[in-house]
Amino acid sequence: MDEQAQVFRAQLHLGRELHRPISVHCVSAFGKLHELLQQHAPFPGGLMLHSWVGPAEMMDALAKLEGVYFSLSGHLTRMSKKKYEPMVKRVPLNRLLLETDAPDGKPRLGEPYQQKLFSIQGQTNSNEQELNHPANISVMLELLADIRGEDAEKIADAAYANATRLFMFV
Repeated sequence: MDEQAQVFRAQLHLGRELHRPISVHCVSAFGKLHELLQQHAPFPGGLMLHSWVGPAEMMDALAKLEGVYFSLSGHLTRMSKKKYEPMVKRVPLNRLLLETDAPDGKPRLGEPYQQKLFSIQGQTNSNEQELNHPANISVMLELLADIRGEDAEKIADAAYANATRLFMFV
C-alpha cells in the first residue's frame, strides 16, 4: 500500500498543480483515501470519486474538502438498500455526479426499476453476460430522485451543472 499511496500522492499533486480534474476509484481503502485527500486538499481542478460506494458516514467529511464530487453509478445497487439509501441522501446536491460506468456496473434493482433497464449482450473475461447500457443513467436518476424525495429534473440539472463545472477547463 505504501508504493500505491506514494504514486497516488504524486497524481494528486499533479492534478492540483495543473488545475485539472482528478478521477479516483477507491475499493475498500476508504479510510486511507480520506486521510490522503485531507492531506492534499483543496482540489482547485476538482476531484471525482468515481462510482462511489464508500461509507455514508465518511461523506460529510469528504464533502467539506474543496473540489470533491461524488459520482454515483449502478455499482451502488450491489450494496444493500440499508447501506446505499443513506449514502444517496447524504450527497450534497452541488457535489453530485451521475454515471453509468458502462459496460460495467449494471444496476441490480427490483421493481419498478428493473423493467426499465437496458442491456447489451457481450463478453467480459470470456463469460457471456448482460452488460450495462449507457441509457441506464435515466433509471439511476429516477432511483436517486425517489430516495432523496426530490424532482428528477432538479437532480439532473444539478448533476449536469456539476459535471460542466468539473470537466470544462480552459
